[in-house]
Amino acid sequence: MTIPNLLLEKYIKKLNEIRNDKNLLNNLKFSTNDSNHFERLKLNLALFNDFKKTDYWIAKYLFEQEVNWRKSKKYYENGEVDNLYFSAFLVSRYQQPEMVIKFFEAKMIDFDCIFGFDGEYLLSNGKEKTYKFLSNSEYELKEKIYKYIGNSVENCEYEDEDLKDWKDFKYQYFEIYILPIEDEMWFLYQIREQKLMENNFKSWIDLQIDWTSENIWKYELYSRYLLDDKNLRIAKKLKSKLK
Repeated sequence: MTIPNLLLEKYIKKLNEIRNDKNLLNNLKFSTNDSNHFERLKLNLALFNDFKKTDYWIAKYLFEQEVNWRKSKKYYENGEVDNLYFSAFLVSRYQQPEMVIKFFEAKMIDFDCIFGFDGEYLLSNGKEKTYKFLSNSEYELKEKIYKYIGNSVENCEYEDEDLKDWKDFKYQYFEIYILPIEDEMWFLYQIREQKLMENNFKSWIDLQIDWTSENIWKYELYSRYLLDDKNLRIAKKLKSKLK
């Protein structure tokens, strides 16, 4: 069994514990002292690979905590923005139209989110269901959302085909988190399994037949993360030779 398989088994075991005791979910709450950023990602991986419709409450909570993380002034020091987007994509799979409010709030966090958080998320829970939910709601944000996506299905700013293409693209983008995992080292870095990365770093280096800009970039990234000065120097020399 591969390392990613073993890890996902561990994450799914933790997910099952939370399914049986929802109080355990509080251990993944965001705080300024402990962001729990990558621990939430691991649980999202379990949700993604062991998908059950009844887990919506878990996915929603994780997304809300990611939003709290993103609102923090030092979010960039202890996490990856892609984890917020992955959490959003995951919770959209549960097709709950109420998420349009949460998604819009996330998109409006700051200037970077306005451009970085895809507007398609607002309609990712189904165009008809989303507009029906909005028409029956009394949220203050409703009119602002209408200005962004249009005020009806007929006047929607997003075409059905565009939404489908976007969803297909996002699914492909996050395939790194779906078994089977092709690039194990990259997977380990994404979830910050430092010890396992250290154990597999030499093997990864030995497998690189041709040094390209992409794997040199990863070589430098991994070396810096692992505080491996020797390999960091080698990576920088390889990088300079490509210029």
